[in-house]
Amino acid sequence: MGGERILIVKDESAAAEDLVETLAELGYEVIGRVCSGDEAVRLARDTRPDLVLIDVELTAEVTGIETAAGLISHSNPAVVHLTGMSPSEILDRAKLTGAYSYLIRPVSENAFRTTLERALHYREIHKRLRENEERLALALEGADLGWWDIDLKTSTGIFDNRCHQMLDYEPGELGRDFQTWQNLVHPEDHPMVTEALDSHTSGESPMFQATCRVETKTGAWKWITLRGKLVERDKKNKPIRLTGTSLDVTDQKLAEQELNSGRDKLREYTGLLEQQIMERTKNLRRSRDELEKKACELVKANDALKMMISGIAEEKRRVQSRIAENIRSTAKAIVHQMRNETLSARMKSLLDALESSLDDVAASMDAVMVRNAERLSLKEMRICEMIRAGLSSKEIAVVLRVSPKTVSFHRCSIRKKLGLASSKDNLADYLKRTIRDDRR
Repeated sequence: MGGERILIVKDESAAAEDLVETLAELGYEVIGRVCSGDEAVRLARDTRPDLVLIDVELTAEVTGIETAAGLISHSNPAVVHLTGMSPSEILDRAKLTGAYSYLIRPVSENAFRTTLERALHYREIHKRLRENEERLALALEGADLGWWDIDLKTSTGIFDNRCHQMLDYEPGELGRDFQTWQNLVHPEDHPMVTEALDSHTSGESPMFQATCRVETKTGAWKWITLRGKLVERDKKNKPIRLTGTSLDVTDQKLAEQELNSGRDKLREYTGLLEQQIMERTKNLRRSRDELEKKACELVKANDALKMMISGIAEEKRRVQSRIAENIRSTAKAIVHQMRNETLSARMKSLLDALESSLDDVAASMDAVMVRNAERLSLKEMRICEMIRAGLSSKEIAVVLRVSPKTVSFHRCSIRKKLGLASSKDNLADYLKRTIRDDRR
């Protein structure tokens, strides 16, 4: 008891006041006292009492029993009837309204307290049951399941709306007779369903489960999966109550049948395909052998071509080396002899240009024989030639008419392009060694 709120419906003021005092002493909160059923219903809608005490013998047009029925349908409080009489007709009618209990006056305080506590306790239990039923209904609806509960002893059962709807019947149209529902199962599936049920009720299987064809109202057949569990046995361990669900799996079954049909066709096609693959494999092997033979011939031809190209490249390097040597030994010698002659300024300028061009040609010829020389610019090739000839950076700067810093920059660039950036090799030695090796 924790201060529950109580509404009193009684048209005798003195008796009603006594009830208010008694309830207050017991720790309850009286939220109102009314004399008629109409007033009780209106006040209950606004205040939502936990319990209503109603006098069965109200003198108003609406009796206490009728008032109780209206209250329960609208506000659903715990209802306890008060009466000074005990005719069985009145009490039976009171029970039909859904009242939790009744008190026959006069009543002791202990009986009064016990009755109220029991009524409030039953109301809380019924509230939780309703909430659980609502959750179950939502879960079944979300899963598209029908629910059934069968009394095996009387062969009757409760079948919810979804059980009827999935067979195209109106809710309640098939009634509660279990045999009526059994007769809808396809004759070919009856033995399987009976065997599954017997296996579960005998304790051999932990659950009843069967997928069978069930006839609809239109005469069509639907595939229904039944799952259930025995929830009650009698004292002799005989099964009494079985509860479970129904699920329409017609679409899945039809899809499964189509899949099986497709699987059979696939096996047939696979056999034909395997035969074609074997024939194709033989042809491919023959083609592969021919290709391998041709590949070997191509490899031999390629090796011969590489040797030929290598010889041509070697001959090219030798020719370029001879050209460079001829330029230095013959052409430049002639230039030096001409410098000893008396020449005009214009002729000297032309002679300088000629000598510079001959140096560039000779440098490019030598540079070709250096690995990675194709990455070098013309100026870098000329610098390489002078480095190989033993000139210092300052001397090269004078020849090229640039600063020593610029020559140093070019030297770093040449080392990177020739792959010597992280090497300790002397650039001049590397150039001499490379060209000497190539000339051999």
